[in-house]
Amino acid sequence: MSITTYLTTYINLFVGRHDDYAIQTQSGRYRRAGKPLTQSEVYDHLLGVRTYGTYIMDATGYCRFAVIDADTEDGLDRLWVIQDELATHDIVSYVERSRRGGHLWVFFTS
Repeated sequence: MSITTYLTTYINLFVGRHDDYAIQTQSGRYRRAGKPLTQSEVYDHLLGVRTYGTYIMDATGYCRFAVIDADTEDGLDRLWVIQDELATHDIVSYVERSRRGGHLWVFFTS
């Protein structure tokens, strides 16, 4: 798979709004970019060059997924508990580790 195909697939899966995104500042806060997200920026984010945040809702107010961010020491443990509870309702979710904890992703079907 080419890097362009990989980035396109990643963006289509994990980015809700393509016409705007957030940039993490040195203080750890985020500021709105006010411009479209490019593949180059996504590539830099995946390499750890910069940290960007994306919006879950698209420009029309719809979303294809939900994500819970748990940036605490016990964040992953909490997310696994939530994942287990979701599974009892036949809701598939995915947990990933982040620098300060983790994320739990739920993707919707249409």
